[in-house]
Amino acid sequence: MTASASHAAPAALPGTCSGTAQARPEARVRRGAGVLGDGRVGTGGHSPASGGDGLHGHGECSGRRMGPASRGTGGRGLPVPGPAPDPGGWPARLRLSFGVAGGRTVLDRTERSGPLGVQRLFYPEGAAPDGTLPCEACVLHPPGGIVTGDSLEVVAECCPGAKALVTSPAADKFYRARTSPGLQRQSFRGVAEGPGAELEHLPQEAIVFSGARALRETVYEVSGGGKLAGWGTVLLGRAAAGESFTGGSYRETLMVFRDGEPALLERTDIRGSGEPWPAGLLSSPLGLMSRPVMSYFLCLGSGDEREEAALAVAVGELRELAAGGEPDGFPEFSGATLRDGIMLARSVGLSVPAAERYCRAAWSLARPALLGREAVFPRIWRT
Repeated sequence: MTASASHAAPAALPGTCSGTAQARPEARVRRGAGVLGDGRVGTGGHSPASGGDGLHGHGECSGRRMGPASRGTGGRGLPVPGPAPDPGGWPARLRLSFGVAGGRTVLDRTERSGPLGVQRLFYPEGAAPDGTLPCEACVLHPPGGIVTGDSLEVVAECCPGAKALVTSPAADKFYRARTSPGLQRQSFRGVAEGPGAELEHLPQEAIVFSGARALRETVYEVSGGGKLAGWGTVLLGRAAAGESFTGGSYRETLMVFRDGEPALLERTDIRGSGEPWPAGLLSSPLGLMSRPVMSYFLCLGSGDEREEAALAVAVGELRELAAGGEPDGFPEFSGATLRDGIMLARSVGLSVPAAERYCRAAWSLARPALLGREAVFPRIWRT
């Protein structure tokens, strides 16, 4: 089930429970918090071994070191219930800090450990309105799948003026868990800090096999005039192989912060149809209605009036597209809203391609409004 802050009920699809986050001092999450290895959110961190390729500099945003998201609480966190990580897993961390040099976006700093890496940067589009050349970065996970005990953490930070699109070459796969209490974790933290900082996080879909124990955590942060867009598509089970999501669980946490304050907080907990409650969410009219695919797209910026007016037009056009029926098909259920400067679109359906078409349509409409640039699909998607 999902709890959300700031967005009104129309943004939520069946199966979500929307409400207002309580601003209790003990539950306050500070900007700069990262997703911890035990499922909590906190600040501070240890530095994974540097994995730079010798081509990157050592720049930093705002004069501060880019602190990893994986150490200690540093303050009170938001616990995600679950057992401790399986010691037999393969942890991996990747940290990318984007800056500007010679009029183009570059990697100022790279830190990595374990089986996560990044391809060399591509520059498939022209300069942004401020003259900076945006880059495209493809995050690689050579093993290809996430098994019991694995923990993948990616942090991407755009410093003032930097513009980066972060994507992946293929679907993420959460395989069947080896043991019932074992978890498979994946986290992403995206930061757009300062004027002209623009980060887009557009990964491929995630496939959750029946019997997996998947935990995904996404944190987006904007401050000082930064702008950010992100999406996510999840397939429960393997429809192409005739496999339904009959066992296991999928849990997702999505948090958005603007200038250090929570703007959107959500948590989703879905169990396989053979699991105890709340397994009924998969088939209930109040849940996924037997649709195994769900997706979201969101974007936010500084929240000024002109930007919000342009995003309102994009929301209206997306609603018209969904109502009129896209020739190749959109998901069966979808909705889009704009509140407090955050555009949020969601869908539930039977097909990953349909969910991707919906997210890409939302991105194509929102990008000119938010960033002043037409959508240019990542190069890796065409290979």
